[in-house]
Amino acid sequence: MNRIGTFRAALVALIPIVAIAFGSAALAQTPAPAASPTATPAPAPSATPVPPPAETKSPADTPAAAQTPAPPPIAPVQTADPFGEQFTLEPKKVVVMKGTANWDAAFDTLIESFKTLTALLDKQGIKASGNSMIVYTSTDDTGFTFLAEIPVDQDPKNLTKDMSMGKSPDGKALKFVHRGSYDNMDNTYEAITNLAVVLAAATLLAPSVLAQTTLPAAISVSGEATVSVAPDQAQIEGGVTSDAKTAREASDTNNAAMGKVLLALKGAGIDEKDYQTSRLSLQPQYAPNRSGPSPVVGYHASNRVTVRIHDVTKVANTIDLLVGAGANDIGGINFMVSQASKLLDDAREKAIADARRKAEIYAKAASVTLGEPLSISEEGSGVPMFRSGKMVAGGMAAAAPVAQGEETLSVTVSVSWAIKAAQ
Repeated sequence: MNRIGTFRAALVALIPIVAIAFGSAALAQTPAPAASPTATPAPAPSATPVPPPAETKSPADTPAAAQTPAPPPIAPVQTADPFGEQFTLEPKKVVVMKGTANWDAAFDTLIESFKTLTALLDKQGIKASGNSMIVYTSTDDTGFTFLAEIPVDQDPKNLTKDMSMGKSPDGKALKFVHRGSYDNMDNTYEAITNLAVVLAAATLLAPSVLAQTTLPAAISVSGEATVSVAPDQAQIEGGVTSDAKTAREASDTNNAAMGKVLLALKGAGIDEKDYQTSRLSLQPQYAPNRSGPSPVVGYHASNRVTVRIHDVTKVANTIDLLVGAGANDIGGINFMVSQASKLLDDAREKAIADARRKAEIYAKAASVTLGEPLSISEEGSGVPMFRSGKMVAGGMAAAAPVAQGEETLSVTVSVSWAIKAAQ
Protein backbone atom coordinates (compact mmCIF):
# COMPACT_ATOMS: atom_id res chain seq x y z
CA MET A 1 0.00 0.00 0.00
CA ASN A 2 1.29 3.43 -0.86
CA ARG A 3 2.36 5.11 2.40
CA ILE A 4 1.79 8.70 1.25
CA GLY A 5 -1.70 7.86 0.04
CA THR A 6 -2.59 6.11 3.30
CA PHE A 7 -1.01 8.88 5.37
CA ARG A 8 -3.08 11.41 3.44
CA ALA A 9 -6.31 9.45 3.89
CA ALA A 10 -5.69 9.10 7.63
CA LEU A 11 -5.15 12.84 8.05
CA VAL A 12 -8.19 13.77 5.95
CA ALA A 13 -10.45 11.57 8.05
CA LEU A 14 -8.97 12.15 11.50
CA ILE A 15 -8.65 15.93 11.59
CA PRO A 16 -12.40 16.71 11.64
CA ILE A 17 -13.58 13.50 13.30
CA VAL A 18 -11.28 12.79 16.23
CA ALA A 19 -11.70 16.36 17.45
CA ILE A 20 -15.48 15.80 17.51
CA ALA A 21 -15.24 12.45 19.21
CA PHE A 22 -12.98 13.48 22.05
CA GLY A 23 -13.27 17.25 22.22
CA SER A 24 -9.54 17.82 21.83
CA ALA A 25 -6.90 18.14 19.15
CA ALA A 26 -5.95 15.05 17.17
CA LEU A 27 -2.32 14.20 17.80
CA ALA A 28 -0.28 11.80 15.70
CA GLN A 29 3.13 10.68 16.90
CA THR A 30 5.39 8.89 14.44
CA PRO A 31 8.72 7.54 15.69
CA ALA A 32 11.84 8.14 13.66
CA PRO A 33 13.06 5.28 11.40
CA ALA A 34 15.05 2.64 13.23
CA ALA A 35 18.80 2.78 12.72
CA SER A 36 18.91 -0.94 11.96
CA PRO A 37 16.41 -3.80 11.54
CA THR A 38 14.82 -4.99 14.74
CA ALA A 39 16.93 -7.72 16.28
CA THR A 40 15.22 -11.12 16.43
CA PRO A 41 15.11 -12.28 20.04
CA ALA A 42 17.16 -15.36 20.83
CA PRO A 43 15.10 -18.57 21.24
CA ALA A 44 14.29 -19.58 24.77
CA PRO A 45 16.44 -22.32 26.34
CA SER A 46 15.04 -25.81 25.78
CA ALA A 47 14.09 -27.98 28.71
CA THR A 48 15.27 -31.18 26.85
CA PRO A 49 18.61 -32.57 28.15
CA VAL A 50 21.52 -31.66 25.96
CA PRO A 51 23.16 -34.75 24.31
CA PRO A 52 26.92 -35.20 24.64
CA PRO A 53 29.00 -33.44 21.99
CA ALA A 54 29.58 -35.36 18.84
CA GLU A 55 33.04 -36.45 17.76
CA THR A 56 34.96 -33.55 16.29
CA LYS A 57 35.82 -33.94 12.65
CA SER A 58 38.68 -32.33 10.85
CA PRO A 59 37.99 -29.55 8.35
CA ALA A 60 38.86 -31.91 5.53
CA ASP A 61 36.13 -34.36 6.54
CA THR A 62 33.41 -31.60 6.78
CA PRO A 63 31.48 -30.83 3.59
CA ALA A 64 31.65 -27.24 2.37
CA ALA A 65 27.88 -26.93 2.37
CA ALA A 66 27.75 -27.63 6.09
CA GLN A 67 29.90 -24.55 6.76
CA THR A 68 27.33 -22.13 5.22
CA PRO A 69 25.17 -20.61 8.03
CA ALA A 70 21.42 -20.85 7.62
CA PRO A 71 19.64 -17.52 6.82
CA PRO A 72 18.06 -15.82 9.88
CA PRO A 73 14.30 -16.22 10.20
CA ILE A 74 12.21 -13.30 8.88
CA ALA A 75 10.72 -11.25 11.71
CA PRO A 76 6.92 -11.37 11.67
CA VAL A 77 5.12 -8.13 10.76
CA GLN A 78 3.55 -6.72 13.92
CA THR A 79 0.23 -4.98 13.49
CA ALA A 80 -0.88 -1.91 15.42
CA ASP A 81 -3.72 -1.94 17.92
CA PRO A 82 -6.78 -1.36 15.68
CA PHE A 83 -8.46 0.90 18.25
CA GLY A 84 -5.43 2.77 19.56
CA GLU A 85 -4.57 3.36 23.18
CA GLN A 86 -6.74 5.92 24.97
CA PHE A 87 -4.86 8.26 27.27
CA THR A 88 -4.94 11.84 28.53
CA LEU A 89 -2.58 14.49 27.19
CA GLU A 90 -1.17 16.88 29.78
CA PRO A 91 -0.60 20.46 28.54
CA LYS A 92 3.03 21.56 28.28
CA LYS A 93 4.71 24.82 27.37
CA VAL A 94 6.03 24.43 23.82
CA VAL A 95 7.83 26.43 21.18
CA VAL A 96 5.72 26.22 18.03
CA MET A 97 6.51 26.56 14.34
CA LYS A 98 3.69 26.81 11.82
CA GLY A 99 4.13 25.07 8.50
CA THR A 100 2.50 23.93 5.27
CA ALA A 101 3.42 20.77 3.38
CA ASN A 102 2.35 19.05 0.18
CA TRP A 103 1.79 15.34 0.15
CA ASP A 104 4.84 14.46 -1.97
CA ALA A 105 7.29 16.14 0.43
CA ALA A 106 5.36 15.73 3.68
CA PHE A 107 7.99 13.82 5.66
CA ASP A 108 10.91 16.00 4.55
CA THR A 109 8.98 19.18 5.43
CA LEU A 110 8.23 17.95 8.93
CA ILE A 111 11.86 16.97 9.53
CA GLU A 112 13.10 20.38 8.34
CA SER A 113 10.72 22.13 10.75
CA PHE A 114 12.15 20.22 13.70
CA LYS A 115 15.71 20.91 12.51
CA THR A 116 14.95 24.66 12.47
CA LEU A 117 13.45 24.60 15.98
CA THR A 118 16.27 22.46 17.36
CA ALA A 119 18.91 24.78 15.90
CA LEU A 120 17.24 27.77 17.60
CA LEU A 121 17.14 26.01 20.97
CA ASP A 122 20.72 24.70 20.69
CA LYS A 123 22.00 28.19 19.91
CA GLN A 124 20.48 29.48 23.15
CA GLY A 125 21.44 26.46 25.24
CA ILE A 126 17.84 25.36 25.81
CA LYS A 127 17.07 21.66 26.06
CA ALA A 128 13.77 20.05 25.16
CA SER A 129 11.73 18.96 28.18
CA GLY A 130 9.79 16.22 26.38
CA ASN A 131 9.09 14.49 23.09
CA SER A 132 8.58 16.56 19.96
CA MET A 133 5.20 16.37 18.29
CA ILE A 134 3.27 17.38 15.18
CA VAL A 135 -0.28 18.75 15.42
CA TYR A 136 -2.15 18.63 12.10
CA THR A 137 -4.52 21.60 11.81
CA SER A 138 -6.05 21.30 8.31
CA THR A 139 -5.83 19.30 5.09
CA ASP A 140 -6.96 19.46 1.46
CA ASP A 141 -6.20 17.81 -1.88
CA THR A 142 -2.77 19.42 -2.19
CA GLY A 143 -1.38 19.01 1.33
CA PHE A 144 -1.86 20.02 4.94
CA THR A 145 -0.98 22.61 7.57
CA PHE A 146 0.65 21.70 10.84
CA LEU A 147 2.27 22.89 14.05
CA ALA A 148 5.70 21.51 14.91
CA GLU A 149 6.04 21.64 18.71
CA ILE A 150 8.93 21.02 21.11
CA PRO A 151 8.30 21.13 24.89
CA VAL A 152 10.60 23.55 26.79
CA ASP A 153 10.93 24.82 30.35
CA GLN A 154 12.05 28.34 29.39
CA ASP A 155 11.05 30.77 26.65
CA PRO A 156 13.55 31.07 23.79
CA LYS A 157 14.30 34.50 22.33
CA ASN A 158 14.49 35.83 18.77
CA LEU A 159 11.56 33.80 17.45
CA THR A 160 10.85 34.21 13.74
CA LYS A 161 7.46 35.35 12.43
CA ASP A 162 6.30 31.74 11.96
CA MET A 163 7.31 30.77 15.52
CA SER A 164 5.54 31.39 18.81
CA MET A 165 5.16 30.12 22.34
CA GLY A 166 2.09 28.07 23.14
CA LYS A 167 0.60 25.12 24.96
CA SER A 168 0.51 21.58 23.65
CA PRO A 169 -2.84 19.81 23.09
CA ASP A 170 -4.51 18.43 26.18
CA GLY A 171 -7.44 16.18 26.97
CA LYS A 172 -8.40 12.69 25.87
CA ALA A 173 -6.69 11.26 22.78
CA LEU A 174 -5.87 7.99 21.01
CA LYS A 175 -2.24 6.92 20.63
CA PHE A 176 -1.18 4.50 17.89
CA VAL A 177 2.26 3.07 18.64
CA HIS A 178 4.12 1.72 15.61
CA ARG A 179 5.99 -1.52 16.23
CA GLY A 180 8.54 -2.91 13.85
CA SER A 181 10.64 -1.41 11.10
CA TYR A 182 9.86 1.81 9.29
CA ASP A 183 9.11 -0.14 6.11
CA ASN A 184 6.07 -1.65 7.84
CA MET A 185 4.60 1.76 8.73
CA ASP A 186 1.62 1.09 6.42
CA ASN A 187 0.07 -1.17 9.06
CA THR A 188 -0.12 1.67 11.58
CA TYR A 189 -1.52 4.09 9.00
CA GLU A 190 -4.17 1.52 8.06
CA ALA A 191 -5.20 1.19 11.72
CA ILE A 192 -5.69 4.97 11.95
CA THR A 193 -7.65 5.03 8.69
CA ASN A 194 -9.91 2.14 9.75
CA LEU A 195 -10.71 3.85 13.03
CA ALA A 196 -11.49 7.08 11.16
CA VAL A 197 -14.12 5.22 9.11
CA VAL A 198 -15.73 3.90 12.30
CA LEU A 199 -15.74 7.37 13.88
CA ALA A 200 -17.23 8.84 10.70
CA ALA A 201 -20.15 6.44 10.93
CA ALA A 202 -20.60 7.31 14.61
CA THR A 203 -20.60 11.01 13.73
CA LEU A 204 -23.35 10.52 11.16
CA LEU A 205 -25.46 8.81 13.83
CA ALA A 206 -24.74 11.48 16.45
CA PRO A 207 -27.61 13.86 15.53
CA SER A 208 -30.21 11.12 16.03
CA VAL A 209 -28.63 10.16 19.35
CA LEU A 210 -28.60 13.77 20.51
CA ALA A 211 -32.20 14.18 19.41
CA GLN A 212 -33.20 11.39 21.77
CA THR A 213 -31.44 13.04 24.73
CA THR A 214 -33.94 14.75 27.03
CA LEU A 215 -33.02 17.66 29.23
CA PRO A 216 -33.91 17.41 32.92
CA ALA A 217 -37.23 18.95 33.86
CA ALA A 218 -36.62 22.37 35.38
CA ILE A 219 -38.09 25.77 36.18
CA SER A 220 -35.97 28.76 35.15
CA VAL A 221 -36.62 32.21 36.59
CA SER A 222 -34.76 35.45 37.29
CA GLY A 223 -34.41 37.26 40.58
CA GLU A 224 -33.70 40.93 41.18
CA ALA A 225 -32.52 43.07 44.08
CA THR A 226 -31.20 46.58 44.63
CA VAL A 227 -29.15 48.43 47.21
CA SER A 228 -28.82 52.18 47.72
CA VAL A 229 -25.45 53.61 48.71
CA ALA A 230 -23.84 57.04 48.87
CA PRO A 231 -21.23 57.69 46.15
CA ASP A 232 -17.65 57.95 47.33
CA GLN A 233 -15.98 59.30 44.17
CA ALA A 234 -16.68 61.98 41.59
CA GLN A 235 -15.34 63.17 38.25
CA ILE A 236 -15.35 66.76 37.04
CA GLU A 237 -14.56 68.02 33.57
CA GLY A 238 -13.20 71.53 33.31
CA GLY A 239 -11.15 73.53 30.87
CA VAL A 240 -10.54 76.69 28.91
CA THR A 241 -11.99 77.96 25.64
CA SER A 242 -10.34 80.78 23.68
CA ASP A 243 -11.34 82.76 20.56
CA ALA A 244 -8.99 84.77 18.36
CA LYS A 245 -8.60 86.06 14.82
CA THR A 246 -5.83 83.59 13.90
CA ALA A 247 -5.26 79.96 14.72
CA ARG A 248 -1.86 80.72 16.26
CA GLU A 249 -3.27 83.40 18.55
CA ALA A 250 -6.19 81.20 19.68
CA SER A 251 -3.88 78.26 20.34
CA ASP A 252 -1.25 80.28 22.24
CA THR A 253 -3.86 82.01 24.39
CA ASN A 254 -5.55 78.70 25.20
CA ASN A 255 -2.29 76.95 26.03
CA ALA A 256 -1.22 79.68 28.43
CA ALA A 257 -4.58 79.68 30.22
CA MET A 258 -4.73 75.89 30.47
CA GLY A 259 -1.20 75.78 31.83
CA LYS A 260 -2.35 77.87 34.79
CA VAL A 261 -5.25 75.48 35.43
CA LEU A 262 -2.93 72.43 35.52
CA LEU A 263 -0.52 74.24 37.85
CA ALA A 264 -3.41 75.06 40.17
CA LEU A 265 -4.47 71.38 40.33
CA LYS A 266 -0.91 70.29 41.11
CA GLY A 267 -0.54 73.03 43.71
CA ALA A 268 -3.73 71.88 45.45
CA GLY A 269 -2.15 68.48 46.11
CA ILE A 270 -4.19 66.55 43.55
CA ASP A 271 -2.20 63.54 42.32
CA GLU A 272 -1.15 63.82 38.66
CA LYS A 273 -2.67 60.39 37.92
CA ASP A 274 -6.09 61.79 38.93
CA TYR A 275 -6.35 64.38 36.16
CA GLN A 276 -6.04 63.80 32.43
CA THR A 277 -6.65 65.77 29.24
CA SER A 278 -9.95 64.59 27.78
CA ARG A 279 -10.46 66.94 24.83
CA LEU A 280 -8.28 69.25 22.74
CA SER A 281 -9.57 71.05 19.66
CA LEU A 282 -8.93 74.01 17.36
CA GLN A 283 -11.75 74.92 14.96
CA PRO A 284 -12.30 77.72 12.45
CA GLN A 285 -15.25 80.08 12.95
CA TYR A 286 -17.30 81.15 9.94
CA ALA A 287 -19.33 84.28 9.24
CA PRO A 288 -23.10 83.88 8.90
CA ASN A 289 -23.87 82.35 5.54
CA ARG A 290 -25.77 84.92 3.47
CA SER A 291 -24.84 83.91 -0.06
CA GLY A 292 -21.95 81.88 -1.34
CA PRO A 293 -19.14 80.35 0.74
CA SER A 294 -18.78 81.65 4.30
CA PRO A 295 -15.41 83.25 5.07
CA VAL A 296 -13.36 82.29 8.15
CA VAL A 297 -13.61 85.09 10.68
CA GLY A 298 -11.65 83.51 13.57
CA TYR A 299 -10.66 80.38 15.46
CA HIS A 300 -11.97 78.66 18.56
CA ALA A 301 -9.54 76.67 20.77
CA SER A 302 -10.65 74.35 23.54
CA ASN A 303 -8.76 72.25 26.09
CA ARG A 304 -10.54 70.23 28.75
CA VAL A 305 -9.25 68.05 31.60
CA THR A 306 -11.02 65.34 33.63
CA VAL A 307 -10.36 65.38 37.38
CA ARG A 308 -11.09 62.40 39.63
CA ILE A 309 -11.99 63.30 43.23
CA HIS A 310 -11.73 60.62 45.95
CA ASP A 311 -13.59 62.72 48.54
CA VAL A 312 -17.01 63.85 47.34
CA THR A 313 -17.10 66.59 49.98
CA LYS A 314 -14.36 68.37 47.99
CA VAL A 315 -16.29 68.61 44.73
CA ALA A 316 -17.39 72.23 45.28
CA ASN A 317 -13.89 73.30 46.33
CA THR A 318 -12.39 71.65 43.23
CA ILE A 319 -14.82 73.52 40.98
CA ASP A 320 -13.87 76.79 42.68
CA LEU A 321 -10.20 75.92 42.19
CA LEU A 322 -10.69 75.37 38.44
CA VAL A 323 -12.65 78.59 38.00
CA GLY A 324 -10.18 80.58 40.07
CA ALA A 325 -7.32 79.34 37.89
CA GLY A 326 -9.03 80.56 34.71
CA ALA A 327 -11.25 77.65 33.63
CA ASN A 328 -14.31 79.02 31.82
CA ASP A 329 -15.85 75.70 30.67
CA ILE A 330 -16.98 73.33 33.45
CA GLY A 331 -18.63 70.15 32.15
CA GLY A 332 -20.68 67.39 33.74
CA ILE A 333 -20.12 65.97 37.23
CA ASN A 334 -20.19 62.20 37.60
CA PHE A 335 -20.73 60.58 40.99
CA MET A 336 -19.54 56.98 41.29
CA VAL A 337 -19.30 54.04 43.68
CA SER A 338 -15.78 52.63 43.74
CA GLN A 339 -16.52 49.16 45.20
CA ALA A 340 -19.92 48.49 43.67
CA SER A 341 -19.39 44.73 43.26
CA LYS A 342 -18.59 44.24 46.94
CA LEU A 343 -21.55 46.36 47.99
CA LEU A 344 -23.80 44.20 45.82
CA ASP A 345 -23.11 41.03 47.86
CA ASP A 346 -26.17 41.56 50.06
CA ALA A 347 -28.25 42.27 46.99
CA ARG A 348 -27.09 39.00 45.40
CA GLU A 349 -28.47 37.00 48.34
CA LYS A 350 -31.75 38.87 48.06
CA ALA A 351 -31.84 38.23 44.30
CA ILE A 352 -31.50 34.46 44.86
CA ALA A 353 -34.32 34.60 47.42
CA ASP A 354 -36.45 36.55 44.94
CA ALA A 355 -35.80 33.94 42.23
CA ARG A 356 -36.76 31.09 44.57
CA ARG A 357 -39.96 32.91 45.53
CA LYS A 358 -40.95 33.11 41.90
CA ALA A 359 -39.98 29.49 41.22
CA GLU A 360 -42.09 28.25 44.13
CA ILE A 361 -45.11 30.09 42.73
CA TYR A 362 -44.68 28.35 39.38
CA ALA A 363 -44.01 24.98 41.03
CA LYS A 364 -47.19 25.21 43.10
CA ALA A 365 -49.25 26.16 40.04
CA ALA A 366 -47.80 23.17 38.11
CA SER A 367 -48.26 20.71 41.04
CA VAL A 368 -44.53 19.94 41.31
CA THR A 369 -41.85 20.55 43.92
CA LEU A 370 -38.46 22.21 43.56
CA GLY A 371 -35.26 20.19 43.68
CA GLU A 372 -31.62 21.29 43.66
CA PRO A 373 -30.59 24.34 41.61
CA LEU A 374 -29.13 23.24 38.26
CA SER A 375 -27.53 26.55 37.24
CA ILE A 376 -27.06 30.06 38.58
CA SER A 377 -25.81 32.96 36.47
CA GLU A 378 -25.57 36.68 37.08
CA GLU A 379 -26.56 39.09 34.37
CA GLY A 380 -24.56 42.26 33.78
CA SER A 381 -25.21 44.81 36.49
CA GLY A 382 -24.43 48.40 35.67
CA VAL A 383 -23.18 50.96 38.14
CA PRO A 384 -25.33 54.05 37.66
CA MET A 385 -23.75 57.49 37.85
CA PHE A 386 -25.44 60.82 38.46
CA ARG A 387 -24.58 63.32 35.73
CA SER A 388 -25.14 67.00 36.24
CA GLY A 389 -25.76 69.41 33.40
CA LYS A 390 -23.04 71.43 31.75
CA MET A 391 -21.97 74.58 33.56
CA VAL A 392 -20.14 77.48 32.01
CA ALA A 393 -18.13 79.43 34.53
CA GLY A 394 -18.64 83.14 34.52
CA GLY A 395 -17.02 84.59 37.60
CA MET A 396 -18.71 82.48 40.29
CA ALA A 397 -18.67 84.54 43.48
CA ALA A 398 -19.79 81.80 45.89
CA ALA A 399 -18.97 78.12 46.20
CA ALA A 400 -21.06 76.04 43.80
CA PRO A 401 -23.71 74.03 45.68
CA VAL A 402 -23.37 70.31 44.91
CA ALA A 403 -25.75 67.53 46.02
CA GLN A 404 -24.26 64.04 45.81
CA GLY A 405 -27.46 62.09 46.55
CA GLU A 406 -27.50 58.27 46.52
CA GLU A 407 -26.77 55.64 43.91
CA THR A 408 -29.04 52.64 43.40
CA LEU A 409 -27.11 49.50 42.47
CA SER A 410 -29.02 46.56 41.01
CA VAL A 411 -28.28 42.90 40.32
CA THR A 412 -30.20 40.25 38.37
CA VAL A 413 -29.59 36.49 38.57
CA SER A 414 -31.00 33.64 36.47
CA VAL A 415 -31.59 30.35 38.28
CA SER A 416 -32.81 26.95 37.05
CA TRP A 417 -34.24 24.48 39.58
CA ALA A 418 -34.84 20.82 38.96
CA ILE A 419 -38.47 19.80 39.56
CA LYS A 420 -40.06 16.56 40.63
CA ALA A 421 -43.57 15.30 41.12
CA ALA A 422 -45.30 16.55 44.24
CA GLN A 423 -45.34 14.04 47.12
